[in-house]
Amino acid sequence: MTQPPATPRAHDLPNQYDEFAQNYAKGAINAVILLNGGAAVAIISQLPKLVEMKIAVPASYALICWTAGLVVGAFIWLAAFLSTRFVSRSYSPNFLQRKEIQRSDRWMFTGFGAWLLSLVLFAAGSATLACGFIASAPLSAT
Repeated sequence: MTQPPATPRAHDLPNQYDEFAQNYAKGAINAVILLNGGAAVAIISQLPKLVEMKIAVPASYALICWTAGLVVGAFIWLAAFLSTRFVSRSYSPNFLQRKEIQRSDRWMFTGFGAWLLSLVLFAAGSATLACGFIASAPLSAT
């Protein structure tokens, strides 16, 4: 006879919440890297056509934004690693728990700010390219 699934115990819940939070953070980091990286690859693949359309300059600025977004995305990974590392250290009797949690929080908020910056860089690159398309469009006589 099979056993019914175990009910989570109260002391297991913080670990489950940590795991949920880490999974959401991974998803958020992956999202900004995918957005910026995908946009950069797409623009590079279309560069000859963009030069022909005379919007290479806005496309270059967009590429700079998306590349910066990728670099910021890599930094977010580092901030997330340090944040989780300080949480791990807070469980050790050799470190002051409150101080380690404060350090973890600093890195977590730094990572969140960097995530927002990466998202803004994606939007700025996209808007720059869109403005280039608009500016290059022929004026229609109405």
